[in-house]
Amino acid sequence: MYSWTYRSNGVGISEPGSRARLLRKVLLGAVCSVFAACSSQVEAPGDSAAPESTGQKLIGPTFTFPLKVSANKRYIVDQNNVPFLVNGFNPQSIVTGVDPADFNTIFATKASQGVNSADVWLVQSYSTADSSTWDGIKPFTGTLAQNCEYGPCWDLSTPNDAYFARVDALVAAAHQNNIVLFATPLDGPVTFHQTLVANGATRANQYGRYLGNRYKNNHNIVWWMGGDYFDVDVNDKARMSAVANGIKSTDTVNPKLFVLQLAPTTGTSSLDGDWAVWGNLVTLSGVYNYSAAYYKQHVDYGRTLPAVMPSFLMEPKYEDEEVAARDTRKVAWWSITSGSVGTLYGASHEWQLGAPFPNKSLLNNPTHPGAISMQHLRTFFDGPSGFNWWDLVPDRGPSDPVNGSTIVTHGMCTSGSNSTNCYGNNPVRTNYYATTARTPNGSAVLVYIPSSRTVRVDMTKLCGTSTAKWFNPTNGVYTTIGTSYANTGTQDFTTPAWTSGHQANCEDAAPQSTNCNDWVLTINTHAPCSGAVAPTTTTSAASNVGATGASLNGSANPNGAQTTGWFRYSTSHPGTCNDTFGTRAPATGGVSLGSAGSALAYTQAVTGLAASTTYYFCAIASNPVGVTPASTVLSFTTSAVGTAPTVVTSAATGVTSTSATLNGEGNPQGVASTGWFRYSATHPGSCNDTFGTRAPVSGGINLGSGTAAVSFNQAITGLTSGTTYYVCALASSTAGSGSGQVSSFVANAGSSITIGETNVLSGTDSGLADLLIGNQVALGQTATLQTLSINVKALGTSPGNLTLAVYDSLTGGAPGNLMATTSSFVPAVGWNTVNVVTPVSLPAGTYWLVVGLNNGSTVFAYGGGSGVERWVSRPYGAMPATFPTAGVTQGAGHYSFNATLTP
Repeated sequence: MYSWTYRSNGVGISEPGSRARLLRKVLLGAVCSVFAACSSQVEAPGDSAAPESTGQKLIGPTFTFPLKVSANKRYIVDQNNVPFLVNGFNPQSIVTGVDPADFNTIFATKASQGVNSADVWLVQSYSTADSSTWDGIKPFTGTLAQNCEYGPCWDLSTPNDAYFARVDALVAAAHQNNIVLFATPLDGPVTFHQTLVANGATRANQYGRYLGNRYKNNHNIVWWMGGDYFDVDVNDKARMSAVANGIKSTDTVNPKLFVLQLAPTTGTSSLDGDWAVWGNLVTLSGVYNYSAAYYKQHVDYGRTLPAVMPSFLMEPKYEDEEVAARDTRKVAWWSITSGSVGTLYGASHEWQLGAPFPNKSLLNNPTHPGAISMQHLRTFFDGPSGFNWWDLVPDRGPSDPVNGSTIVTHGMCTSGSNSTNCYGNNPVRTNYYATTARTPNGSAVLVYIPSSRTVRVDMTKLCGTSTAKWFNPTNGVYTTIGTSYANTGTQDFTTPAWTSGHQANCEDAAPQSTNCNDWVLTINTHAPCSGAVAPTTTTSAASNVGATGASLNGSANPNGAQTTGWFRYSTSHPGTCNDTFGTRAPATGGVSLGSAGSALAYTQAVTGLAASTTYYFCAIASNPVGVTPASTVLSFTTSAVGTAPTVVTSAATGVTSTSATLNGEGNPQGVASTGWFRYSATHPGSCNDTFGTRAPVSGGINLGSGTAAVSFNQAITGLTSGTTYYVCALASSTAGSGSGQVSSFVANAGSSITIGETNVLSGTDSGLADLLIGNQVALGQTATLQTLSINVKALGTSPGNLTLAVYDSLTGGAPGNLMATTSSFVPAVGWNTVNVVTPVSLPAGTYWLVVGLNNGSTVFAYGGGSGVERWVSRPYGAMPATFPTAGVTQGAGHYSFNATLTP
């Protein structure tokens, strides 16, 4: 879609007459309800009338969360690829300051006003110093010895389930009303800096794991890291990134977006953070700028390093906090016309939610002038005007030598001048730079003009004859200027006279100040550019193929017109690709591909497929010129169903005297699988789902439905120092259950000792038989042997069982007496870590790590003289008390076999 047209059809956002509060961060609104819906909108007579002030509200589409980044990395979309222009409010202390019985009413009211986002802080001091709720529920159950601003510092590793039940209710109420929560786990170094310092990275990570695990199935969340004034030193980065990494490690069902908030200096964004710390976490950039909002948005949009990603204005100044409504309106329009995917707007009475509690009355029915202006802005971008806002690109400012302002040639700052000396990161009140956005193909131009003036537009940048209109951002009224502007030469446009609506909160001395007279100029060809053609479409190979699902892949070149892509698939070959056979994916809409002139890849996940079945599919794309199926139909075959997941228990990590992280690997075998652990201070004999303690207590870690091994882990606490714990990993799916071998670790704050080969050797060489392999190793201090680990390259046709052992060394250096052995176990491909039957204290010296096969055949990583892997086949039986010197070949090679001991 390429036209902005106002329709006096009664669709819009009414101007409520009751008292309101404004948002601390208004991220701008949804999109045309489906892509094709915008193209049918045509201009109706009477376009100078205002939207009707009735009870009708623009709500926008229903989104399927979680949000994700678009294929071209320029905006965000939901799971059905519907673009999401964030429109939020900022009840940051709602968890502590509002009765949960009122959550749904608040969100329903906001949703009826077109709001689709909320900025909430889970632990903060705006309502109470220690983040207790209004009725006395504490966020954590434990405290530390250190004191913080509010008293004894909270222990972040002890979240209070009763407190987070409030958060649960908030998440549910928001989801019911199609609202996504931008959730801050902890208010960084403003009030809880001392808390972070006292807890350190380990407890911070445990808190993050708690949040990630608790909300992994709640998809209407974007994790907002830091709070105010964060990322100021390396220690704070380590502590807060520990929270983020904790969330990421357990929020594995359908990972959410992460955004980082940095303190403003001359304006900062997430991309100004320490990318060595945040590069693997941040997926959405937020600009924090109390000055001219366009400046940093231009910088963010022009970035290629450290990343290209969507960016929004997360924090400008708030209405009634040193700025007025017209200033908050300026920063919002500046931001949207400078490449932002949304802008936050706020007022102080809404974010603080101070006593008395519960304070719901501050959150409903906005009538502040700034809030009303934001409703008109949303109506412009997502209502009767009906165009694809996600296709706009900023025509950037003079600080950009490559992409400087090229469309508005005079009037960027004042009438009759081509000067751009007002451009810069200057105070909002005294900055009047005109920002411009355009469609890449020249079909439309949008100019936000903050004060009275004449602007000169280079009409050759339009692709055809156009219509020009003024939009009044204070009342939502369009006025047509002309309908037949040729795309030749230049054209001057002078802003209309000042209106009473522009007076709202205008603090300038003159009652009709030119500095309060802001307007939006739209110039539109109402059609695809001449020369645009139907998209060129290609089908690519399917990926992530499992028993019941797959990802369909393709690409399309929009060829200069706004393009949407989708797929068709069926168990029957269609003959040729067309848009009538089989099943459409997605069922409606599709992936927005913009209007550029180069191919853009896109993908769509499909589920509910039949196992062991061949499917045929192809890519299809359309723009206003036409629909083009790909010429090639490709196929894929789903995997067989019915294979239970295979599981390997890996060594525990991060072991302290009271905590550890349990690790494992599970191969879902093409069926959606879940993993978990069991652990106990008593050896269970074999891995099962009845012994000891389950971690997590219920549910588990999502392993997906792929056909490759997936690593998973779970932090545990409350261990007893010096105790040996036995652990194993388990997983299940509808096809059955799988379990790994039993491993062990000692709860000890000291570091463990590893002797032997920890790398995996490579190569193959078959032929040796009747062989016990011995690997000579050195131990530098007295330590207790706990586990033996061996890497298995592959399994033979009948793998059999293995036994691992440790022998001491005779005077001449040969293997001698048996010191410890494992139980016989069934090996798995990869690393196998097994407890010795009885941990034994070994003095410093030389030892032999030995492996024997009870039966069957297995391929080991064994380096002999040639350093290659060998095939071993030996039905030997139990390990002998002394290493055999006759009747069987002794192998003295070097292979992937090691032992773990504790000092």
